[in-house]
Amino acid sequence: MRDRTSERGLSLIEVLVAITIFTLVAAAVTALTTSAIMTADWNKDRAHAMAIADSEIEDVRSAPYAGIGTQFQIVTRDGRRFSVLRLVEPARRPGEPPPTLTTLTVFVTWSQRNRRTHTYRAQTLVTDVGQ
Repeated sequence: MRDRTSERGLSLIEVLVAITIFTLVAAAVTALTTSAIMTADWNKDRAHAMAIADSEIEDVRSAPYAGIGTQFQIVTRDGRRFSVLRLVEPARRPGEPPPTLTTLTVFVTWSQRNRRTHTYRAQTLVTDVGQ
């Protein structure tokens, strides 16, 4: 009879345990990588949305007060489409005289690759004083 301590190699159980451990580690790394890519995409899209909103606000501030108004447009950045709604509302209560102060709200909406929709909102006040 042979002595088992002199045999070399791995048993079937040892190979199966090693494959299971490798599979679990590979799945965890894949999930972590996917999550990191999605987060990086979201951060990039949000930075674009912030830049678009800031640009809209600056466009309104540089325009004549009488010429500003609500507007909708589609903007493309890095191959992504962003819906931009510029909402202009008087900052007054009903029955008051016409305002010299207007609330400007910019909504920038986009969808990620996973079809989840996000909206960035920026708001400021615009006045005709000094124009």
